[in-house]
Amino acid sequence: MKKAKILSLAFALSLSIACLGAPVSATSSPYVQSDTTVPFTRMQGETYQVKFTVRGTHADPKIAAGDGSVLQTLNVAKTKDSSGNDVYYFKVKATGAPGTSSAIYTTLPGQSAVRHFVITVSKPLTAQEIADNLKEGGLPIGNIIVYTAETDDNQLLGRPNQYISRVRFADNTVDQSDSNDPVGGSIETFNNSSDLEVRKEYCEAISKSIPIFAQYYYVNGNYLLRIDNAVTLENAKKYEEAFAKIK
Repeated sequence: MKKAKILSLAFALSLSIACLGAPVSATSSPYVQSDTTVPFTRMQGETYQVKFTVRGTHADPKIAAGDGSVLQTLNVAKTKDSSGNDVYYFKVKATGAPGTSSAIYTTLPGQSAVRHFVITVSKPLTAQEIADNLKEGGLPIGNIIVYTAETDDNQLLGRPNQYISRVRFADNTVDQSDSNDPVGGSIETFNNSSDLEVRKEYCEAISKSIPIFAQYYYVNGNYLLRIDNAVTLENAKKYEEAFAKIK
Protein backbone atom coordinates (compact mmCIF):
# COMPACT_ATOMS: atom_id res chain seq x y z
CA MET A 1 0.00 0.00 0.00
CA LYS A 2 2.80 2.41 0.90
CA LYS A 3 4.58 1.56 -2.34
CA ALA A 4 1.40 2.28 -4.32
CA LYS A 5 1.01 5.70 -2.63
CA ILE A 6 4.65 6.56 -3.36
CA LEU A 7 4.21 5.64 -7.03
CA SER A 8 1.01 7.67 -7.19
CA LEU A 9 2.71 10.76 -5.73
CA ALA A 10 5.68 10.37 -8.08
CA PHE A 11 3.35 10.18 -11.09
CA ALA A 12 1.44 13.28 -9.99
CA LEU A 13 4.68 15.20 -9.48
CA SER A 14 6.03 14.24 -12.90
CA LEU A 15 2.74 15.22 -14.51
CA SER A 16 2.83 18.60 -12.75
CA ILE A 17 6.38 19.28 -13.97
CA ALA A 18 5.45 18.27 -17.51
CA CYS A 19 2.51 20.67 -17.47
CA LEU A 20 4.72 23.53 -16.26
CA GLY A 21 7.08 23.03 -19.16
CA ALA A 22 4.40 22.80 -21.84
CA PRO A 23 3.62 25.91 -23.93
CA VAL A 24 0.34 27.61 -23.10
CA SER A 25 -1.77 28.77 -26.02
CA ALA A 26 -3.63 32.05 -25.50
CA THR A 27 -5.24 34.41 -27.96
CA SER A 28 -5.36 38.06 -26.95
CA SER A 29 -8.15 40.34 -28.18
CA PRO A 30 -7.24 43.09 -30.65
CA TYR A 31 -7.27 46.63 -29.31
CA VAL A 32 -6.96 50.20 -30.58
CA GLN A 33 -4.13 52.47 -29.44
CA SER A 34 -4.48 56.26 -29.74
CA ASP A 35 -1.56 58.66 -30.13
CA THR A 36 -2.99 60.65 -27.21
CA THR A 37 -5.27 60.04 -24.23
CA VAL A 38 -4.98 63.52 -22.72
CA PRO A 39 -7.96 65.91 -23.01
CA PHE A 40 -7.21 69.16 -24.85
CA THR A 41 -8.84 72.16 -26.52
CA ARG A 42 -9.17 73.28 -30.11
CA MET A 43 -10.34 76.67 -31.28
CA GLN A 44 -13.67 76.84 -33.03
CA GLY A 45 -13.00 76.15 -36.71
CA GLU A 46 -9.70 74.36 -36.12
CA THR A 47 -9.04 70.79 -37.25
CA TYR A 48 -7.23 67.93 -35.54
CA GLN A 49 -5.98 64.61 -36.87
CA VAL A 50 -5.56 61.69 -34.49
CA LYS A 51 -3.60 58.52 -35.21
CA PHE A 52 -5.11 55.16 -34.20
CA THR A 53 -3.08 51.95 -34.38
CA VAL A 54 -4.87 48.60 -34.13
CA ARG A 55 -2.92 45.79 -32.48
CA GLY A 56 -3.94 42.24 -33.34
CA THR A 57 -6.08 40.61 -36.01
CA HIS A 58 -9.27 42.55 -36.61
CA ALA A 59 -11.84 43.96 -38.96
CA ASP A 60 -12.02 47.72 -39.54
CA PRO A 61 -13.03 49.59 -36.37
CA LYS A 62 -15.74 52.20 -36.24
CA ILE A 63 -14.24 55.60 -35.38
CA ALA A 64 -16.54 58.44 -34.41
CA ALA A 65 -17.00 61.56 -32.32
CA GLY A 66 -19.48 61.19 -29.50
CA ASP A 67 -21.24 64.41 -30.51
CA GLY A 68 -21.17 65.20 -34.21
CA SER A 69 -22.47 68.71 -33.61
CA VAL A 70 -19.29 69.52 -31.65
CA LEU A 71 -16.72 67.66 -33.75
CA GLN A 72 -17.39 67.24 -37.45
CA THR A 73 -15.78 64.19 -39.07
CA LEU A 74 -13.77 65.24 -42.13
CA ASN A 75 -12.10 62.02 -43.27
CA VAL A 76 -10.52 58.70 -42.29
CA ALA A 77 -7.38 57.41 -44.02
CA LYS A 78 -6.03 53.88 -43.59
CA THR A 79 -2.41 52.75 -43.93
CA LYS A 80 0.07 50.36 -42.28
CA ASP A 81 3.06 50.94 -40.03
CA SER A 82 6.47 49.27 -40.32
CA SER A 83 5.25 46.35 -38.18
CA GLY A 84 2.29 45.63 -40.41
CA ASN A 85 -0.32 47.04 -38.02
CA ASP A 86 -3.27 48.88 -39.49
CA VAL A 87 -3.11 52.63 -38.83
CA TYR A 88 -6.09 54.97 -39.15
CA TYR A 89 -5.81 58.77 -39.38
CA PHE A 90 -9.07 60.33 -38.21
CA LYS A 91 -9.56 64.05 -38.86
CA VAL A 92 -12.20 66.21 -37.18
CA LYS A 93 -13.12 69.89 -37.14
CA ALA A 94 -14.21 71.78 -34.02
CA THR A 95 -17.62 73.14 -35.02
CA GLY A 96 -19.39 73.33 -31.66
CA ALA A 97 -19.98 76.42 -29.57
CA PRO A 98 -17.13 77.51 -27.26
CA GLY A 99 -17.22 75.46 -24.07
CA THR A 100 -18.80 72.37 -25.63
CA SER A 101 -16.84 69.13 -25.77
CA SER A 102 -16.94 65.66 -27.28
CA ALA A 103 -15.03 62.43 -26.86
CA ILE A 104 -13.56 60.33 -29.67
CA TYR A 105 -14.51 56.65 -29.66
CA THR A 106 -13.41 53.51 -31.49
CA THR A 107 -15.36 50.26 -31.66
CA LEU A 108 -13.95 46.97 -32.92
CA PRO A 109 -16.46 44.33 -34.11
CA GLY A 110 -17.73 42.30 -31.18
CA GLN A 111 -16.29 44.70 -28.61
CA SER A 112 -17.63 47.62 -26.61
CA ALA A 113 -16.83 51.21 -27.61
CA VAL A 114 -13.62 52.65 -26.16
CA ARG A 115 -13.32 56.35 -25.27
CA HIS A 116 -9.81 57.65 -26.00
CA PHE A 117 -9.84 61.40 -25.21
CA VAL A 118 -12.00 64.53 -25.11
CA ILE A 119 -11.71 67.70 -27.19
CA THR A 120 -13.21 70.93 -25.84
CA VAL A 121 -14.00 73.78 -28.20
CA SER A 122 -12.42 77.06 -27.12
CA LYS A 123 -13.37 80.61 -28.04
CA PRO A 124 -11.06 82.14 -30.66
CA LEU A 125 -8.86 84.96 -29.39
CA THR A 126 -9.09 88.45 -30.83
CA ALA A 127 -6.08 90.10 -32.43
CA GLN A 128 -5.80 92.38 -29.39
CA GLU A 129 -5.80 89.42 -26.99
CA ILE A 130 -3.03 87.76 -28.98
CA ALA A 131 -0.94 90.94 -29.03
CA ASP A 132 -1.43 91.35 -25.28
CA ASN A 133 -0.37 87.74 -24.69
CA LEU A 134 2.78 88.21 -26.75
CA LYS A 135 3.61 91.42 -24.90
CA GLU A 136 3.01 89.86 -21.50
CA GLY A 137 5.25 87.00 -22.58
CA GLY A 138 8.20 89.37 -22.82
CA LEU A 139 8.29 90.39 -26.47
CA PRO A 140 9.30 94.05 -27.10
CA ILE A 141 5.84 95.23 -28.11
CA GLY A 142 5.07 98.88 -27.53
CA ASN A 143 2.10 100.82 -28.87
CA ILE A 144 -0.81 98.65 -30.03
CA ILE A 145 -3.45 100.04 -32.38
CA VAL A 146 -6.75 98.14 -32.35
CA TYR A 147 -8.81 98.60 -35.50
CA THR A 148 -12.58 98.60 -35.87
CA ALA A 149 -14.68 98.39 -39.03
CA GLU A 150 -14.73 102.20 -39.03
CA THR A 151 -11.01 102.78 -38.43
CA ASP A 152 -9.57 99.94 -40.53
CA ASP A 153 -7.53 101.66 -43.22
CA ASN A 154 -7.86 98.60 -45.47
CA GLN A 155 -11.66 98.72 -45.16
CA LEU A 156 -11.71 94.92 -44.91
CA LEU A 157 -12.47 94.23 -41.25
CA GLY A 158 -15.68 92.24 -40.91
CA ARG A 159 -16.27 92.11 -44.66
CA PRO A 160 -17.17 88.75 -46.27
CA ASN A 161 -14.17 86.36 -46.39
CA GLN A 162 -11.90 88.88 -44.66
CA TYR A 163 -10.34 89.18 -41.21
CA ILE A 164 -12.62 89.60 -38.21
CA SER A 165 -10.16 91.45 -35.96
CA ARG A 166 -6.91 93.31 -36.57
CA VAL A 167 -4.18 95.14 -34.67
CA ARG A 168 -0.91 96.79 -35.57
CA PHE A 169 1.89 97.12 -33.02
CA ALA A 170 5.27 98.76 -32.56
CA ASP A 171 8.42 96.76 -31.90
CA ASN A 172 10.57 98.63 -29.37
CA THR A 173 13.80 97.42 -30.98
CA VAL A 174 12.94 99.44 -34.10
CA ASP A 175 12.99 103.24 -34.43
CA GLN A 176 9.47 104.68 -34.42
CA SER A 177 8.80 107.93 -36.27
CA ASP A 178 4.99 107.92 -36.33
CA SER A 179 2.91 106.67 -33.40
CA ASN A 180 -0.10 106.39 -35.69
CA ASP A 181 1.80 104.06 -38.02
CA PRO A 182 3.94 101.86 -35.78
CA VAL A 183 6.70 99.69 -37.24
CA GLY A 184 6.77 96.16 -35.91
CA GLY A 185 3.98 93.95 -37.08
CA SER A 186 0.29 93.20 -37.31
CA ILE A 187 -2.10 90.43 -36.31
CA GLU A 188 -5.25 89.44 -38.17
CA THR A 189 -7.76 86.76 -37.16
CA PHE A 190 -10.14 84.93 -39.49
CA ASN A 191 -13.23 82.74 -39.38
CA ASN A 192 -11.47 79.93 -41.22
CA SER A 193 -8.14 78.87 -42.69
CA SER A 194 -9.32 79.36 -46.29
CA ASP A 195 -9.91 83.09 -45.79
CA LEU A 196 -6.57 83.36 -44.01
CA GLU A 197 -4.66 81.67 -46.85
CA VAL A 198 -6.22 83.95 -49.48
CA ARG A 199 -5.24 87.02 -47.46
CA LYS A 200 -1.73 85.68 -46.81
CA GLU A 201 -1.13 84.92 -50.49
CA TYR A 202 -2.33 88.41 -51.44
CA CYS A 203 0.05 90.07 -48.96
CA GLU A 204 2.94 87.83 -50.00
CA ALA A 205 2.42 88.79 -53.63
CA ILE A 206 2.73 92.47 -52.67
CA SER A 207 5.87 91.72 -50.65
CA LYS A 208 7.49 90.03 -53.65
CA SER A 209 6.59 92.79 -56.09
CA ILE A 210 7.53 95.67 -53.74
CA PRO A 211 10.55 94.63 -51.60
CA ILE A 212 10.14 97.59 -49.22
CA PHE A 213 6.91 95.93 -48.03
CA ALA A 214 8.53 92.53 -47.43
CA GLN A 215 7.42 90.82 -44.22
CA TYR A 216 7.75 87.60 -42.23
CA TYR A 217 4.50 85.60 -42.22
CA TYR A 218 3.47 83.17 -39.47
CA VAL A 219 0.24 81.17 -39.20
CA ASN A 220 -1.32 79.61 -36.11
CA GLY A 221 -4.76 78.13 -36.70
CA ASN A 222 -6.92 81.01 -37.96
CA TYR A 223 -4.43 83.66 -36.79
CA LEU A 224 -2.00 85.48 -39.09
CA LEU A 225 1.06 87.29 -37.70
CA ARG A 226 2.98 89.61 -40.03
CA ILE A 227 6.32 90.99 -38.87
CA ASP A 228 7.88 93.95 -40.71
CA ASN A 229 11.27 93.49 -42.36
CA ALA A 230 12.66 96.28 -40.16
CA VAL A 231 12.66 93.70 -37.37
CA THR A 232 15.79 91.54 -37.37
CA LEU A 233 15.49 87.89 -38.31
CA GLU A 234 16.64 86.93 -34.81
CA ASN A 235 13.83 88.93 -33.21
CA ALA A 236 11.31 87.72 -35.80
CA LYS A 237 12.12 84.15 -34.74
CA LYS A 238 11.22 85.07 -31.16
CA TYR A 239 7.83 86.26 -32.37
CA GLU A 240 7.40 83.05 -34.35
CA GLU A 241 8.16 80.84 -31.34
CA ALA A 242 5.87 82.75 -28.97
CA PHE A 243 3.08 82.98 -31.54
CA ALA A 244 3.16 79.21 -32.13
CA LYS A 245 2.36 78.66 -28.43
CA ILE A 246 -0.83 80.74 -28.54
CA LYS A 247 -3.88 78.50 -28.08
